[in-house]
Amino acid sequence: MRGTVARLLLRLGVAAALLVLAFRLAIPSGTHSIPEALASAWTTSLPVALAWFGVAMALFGLSFAAVARRFQGLLSAAQLDMRFLPVLRAYVVANFLNLVLPSALFSDVYRVVDATRDTGSSAKPLAVAAAERVLSLAALGCVVLAAAPFAPLADDLRARLFIALTASGILVVTSLAILHPRAHGPLRRLLSPLARLSHRLAAGIEDALAAAAELSQRPGALARGFGWSLVAQVLPVCAVAALAQPLDTHLGFHWYAVVIPLVGLVTLIPISVGGAGVREWLFVELFGALGMRSEVALALSLSVFAVTLAWGFLGLALFAWGRRNRLQTTAGNPPP
Repeated sequence: MRGTVARLLLRLGVAAALLVLAFRLAIPSGTHSIPEALASAWTTSLPVALAWFGVAMALFGLSFAAVARRFQGLLSAAQLDMRFLPVLRAYVVANFLNLVLPSALFSDVYRVVDATRDTGSSAKPLAVAAAERVLSLAALGCVVLAAAPFAPLADDLRARLFIALTASGILVVTSLAILHPRAHGPLRRLLSPLARLSHRLAAGIEDALAAAAELSQRPGALARGFGWSLVAQVLPVCAVAALAQPLDTHLGFHWYAVVIPLVGLVTLIPISVGGAGVREWLFVELFGALGMRSEVALALSLSVFAVTLAWGFLGLALFAWGRRNRLQTTAGNPPP
């Protein structure tokens, strides 16, 4: 317990340090006050900016619907039935958990537990969650690879773009290779140290690998899951591009398709809490390299955080409502 608290405090410290760094890079001391600098990033009226914020909210909501449909389809391929609305609710709640927990893997655990409670199976939801995480990473790499040919190769950007393309290519190849049936033997050997800890854990790993092997024999379901993953990766890119419309920037859409997936990938690394600080620093660095004013890049990052926070409040409400209903059911008082 003490170690967990220490790691959480460390990640909060990293988030705070990166936030300070991002603000100092975007708004050097002695130039403008922070409110003035951020206010200068907008070029439209407040109603127009709020309208674009609403568009971004809707696009993020559609991305939740896409990943929920993916999860439901993969569960169906694993011969488990789960209604769409509970799956969608779990994803919205998971978005809230991503804001407060140190790693996105904890939100995956929540969804697996939620699906286990609804389906009665634990191994298959775990295998499905692992498969969809792999499909999501492969789709993320594909979005970057598809957008990169449209990005002009200025001398100062060529090296960064090459690194992004190389990382994306490795991500796609590795992710798709993991889903191949021949990968299950190496995966079993990789997980063998964990299996030695207890018979129960060993049985759970074996059941999950068996479910994954069964899922890998359904290429049609995996292909549809990959299609939904592509949709789920493109929609947030569109949402960020929408948030940029009222700001003082004129970047082409392809740059958002290159930068946003890379930022999403880096924020998966558990060095911060909810990606705070990491996202702001990357926006200032990467969009700044593309000619976007640093205060505009910072304002765009904060706008993305505001949308995520708005959906997070909805996830918190759904989480509290779900716990209240379960407590009432456990106490013998069915919810109204």
